[in-house]
Amino acid sequence: MPLTGNLLSRIIGLCSPLIFSDHPKRPGDEDPSPPYNMLRNVLDMNAHFGGFNAALLETRKSVWVMNVVPANGRDTLPLILDRGFIGLLHDWCEPFPTYPRTYDLVHAEGLLSLEFGVQPRCQLIDLFAEIDRLLRPEVAVLIGEIPKCVNYAAGALKITRIGRNSRTRNKGVGLILHLRL
Repeated sequence: MPLTGNLLSRIIGLCSPLIFSDHPKRPGDEDPSPPYNMLRNVLDMNAHFGGFNAALLETRKSVWVMNVVPANGRDTLPLILDRGFIGLLHDWCEPFPTYPRTYDLVHAEGLLSLEFGVQPRCQLIDLFAEIDRLLRPEVAVLIGEIPKCVNYAAGALKITRIGRNSRTRNKGVGLILHLRL
């Protein structure tokens, strides 16, 4: 499910008020309103051609995006790098080398059907445990998938630490917006 600029703006609008709402340095009532852009770091777990990064740029979001091309998918990393985006090739059955960076938004469009389609090489719960490790305490997980994989993802989100004190919104067929509060 490709994200258009309008849909992306609405999704980010849902995420922004929640991210950092309980941050220890949260401004009080007398402090100025928070900045327009609360998302700082975004992880695109299946970057394809860097379209999510480009969509964020079109909506004038000034964020740092790490574009990841899964090792068992098509190697589109040279195309991402040619567009001037940051990216790398990674096997999601292995830990992601990201220290010390963590992320405010994780986007995983088509990753589950790619990794767990015909012959899974690792457990779905292991992937979600890795996602949980990469996330800041108050974050959003955006998963665009075929409906069968969305049902598996919703169940796995509830099992992991990501699912505690959170809510999931199904924004249409095959799209989950998961907010950890």
